[in-house]
Amino acid sequence: MSSPQLHRSSLLSIKKSWDSYFTRLAFKNRAAEWTAIALFFSGLLLWDVLPVEWMIARWSLIIHIIVGILILPLTTGVFWLSHRQLMLKSQKPRLRQTGRALDFILGGCFISGLVLTFLGDTGNLPASLTSDAHLISGLIMGPTMLIHAWRYSVLRFRH
Repeated sequence: MSSPQLHRSSLLSIKKSWDSYFTRLAFKNRAAEWTAIALFFSGLLLWDVLPVEWMIARWSLIIHIIVGILILPLTTGVFWLSHRQLMLKSQKPRLRQTGRALDFILGGCFISGLVLTFLGDTGNLPASLTSDAHLISGLIMGPTMLIHAWRYSVLRFRH
């Protein structure tokens, strides 16, 4: 085998390995689900309705921001990208509908979270609306995600 053919063969092998890995990510990605669960519960601790001490709320906010900005894109973001092909090919209308709903909910939650992270909740109307949008989208996302992926959920107890 000549050098260019060997190089091309190596590149094809790497591409096949990457495609295989990316396809596996599209089905079961526990890291993505645990990230969503961590964000859900750390976000709940920040809700004004719950009487949480400042020391706990402060750490919850730090964890929520770090997980949301660093870990979410690396786990859930990669899972979301790999999952696109499944949604396009799926013959199951309920999964397509809940998947599309999750796209919008996740996008709104992520964008509102970025705005809150970098601009903060200053107490004015736009900041309050952004904070409410972030909270509501997070509360809606949890049950929608469970409906969408209950069959694969880490929360589902198996015997």
